[in-house]
Amino acid sequence: MNVQDKWARKWLRSDEGRDWLESHGMPRKPFFAPERECSADDPRPILEFSNLHDNDTITETSLAVKGVINVTKGDFTGWRLEYGRGNDPDEWNVLAEGQNKFENPDTIYTWDLSKVKGERLTLRIYMMNGDEFYAEKRVSLTLNLPTPTPEPTFTPSVTPFAPTAVPPTNERPTDVPPTSVPPTNIPPTSIPPTNTNTPVPPAPTDTLPPPPPTETPTTGP
Repeated sequence: MNVQDKWARKWLRSDEGRDWLESHGMPRKPFFAPERECSADDPRPILEFSNLHDNDTITETSLAVKGVINVTKGDFTGWRLEYGRGNDPDEWNVLAEGQNKFENPDTIYTWDLSKVKGERLTLRIYMMNGDEFYAEKRVSLTLNLPTPTPEPTFTPSVTPFAPTAVPPTNERPTDVPPTSVPPTNIPPTSIPPTNTNTPVPPAPTDTLPPPPPTETPTTGP
């Protein structure tokens, strides 16, 4: 934007000014025209995806994002690697961020796409230099990932209950070794022999013998 007045620039960077810019179809963070022409000595951002191009089709769930994040003859305050759904996302999700430079093509982030939904997405590298200046690089991709194989459902096997054989009470189980009981020396007991021919004495009786007969006197005529 060719705006030279410093108060106008300040208002355009406020929340009210950015809402006005957005309502008129302009970026919320405007760039203002420089007061002089750029020269070869001015800082210049270098952003690139070294292994990805627009409309590439991704068929693997693991994607190594390689690129360059650098500024010639200058510095920056930070960068973010973000993605959004579709060709012109309204919302961005941060995958990685930092303040380091990638002066040569290198892996910025290894992305696991197994849980990413949708067939079309956009990646961007967003570089900041303070609150006012930024630069970005975008690439749109198509996802054609293999369908994940469902994990087999584990079905527990049911083993029928086998009753345990209980040994009889008068038998010792075969898996228990017999207990050795030492013999006990018990002296023999002297028992007199029984005489089976011993006569049995007659049982006493309390009956008295009958009295002698009584003589009746004879009376004369």
